[in-house]
Amino acid sequence: KSVLDAGTGTGHRLIEAAAAFNQTRFLAVDLSETPLRIAREVAAHEGVKNVEFQSFNLMEDDQALGSFDMILSMGVIHYLADPARGLRNLVRNLSDEGILFLYIYGKHGSHERMRRKQIVSLLRTGRQQDFELGIRLVKDLGFDSFDYGWNLNVDDEASKNGLIVDAYLNVNETLFDSESIFDLMRSSGLHGFLVYGLTLGQRG
Repeated sequence: KSVLDAGTGTGHRLIEAAAAFNQTRFLAVDLSETPLRIAREVAAHEGVKNVEFQSFNLMEDDQALGSFDMILSMGVIHYLADPARGLRNLVRNLSDEGILFLYIYGKHGSHERMRRKQIVSLLRTGRQQDFELGIRLVKDLGFDSFDYGWNLNVDDEASKNGLIVDAYLNVNETLFDSESIFDLMRSSGLHGFLVYGLTLGQRG
């Protein structure tokens, strides 16, 4: 089998999968070279040889990546300037019998986080690319205690800072509800879809 991880970040999840399924070919892509460098180092350290890491922009319509039996895009599509276009591009790389796992952020559970994100954005006006300032603001405002779904018991500062960037500092973010999920899927080119893994209150 062949698996594409679209927006792999530092690749930790995919490296574990590649180690467990050593007869499967994995390709992991991300826009930024910095996390890919970390992913390559981790894979080399773990002795995982069936995963390749490549810099790639999901907004580009490029089928040169190849055809895949499975595509994963976990927590990425909603950060694209045009999520529907990004998803259509991914679907073009899916084999006829392939399956895509897509993790997107929901609208209903994000009210307080989005309110906080707006406050941080106003305080960063004109300095949106200054992530160190953004991280400092989030901590000074006490916004670094995360709600359910974000509260990931991180024990080191770098991981906590990564959560802060993910939760508050991305410029683009589209949140989805049932209707907009249907709209997204309707224009994707997929044959069908199943919604699963909903977060309700303090549990999933």
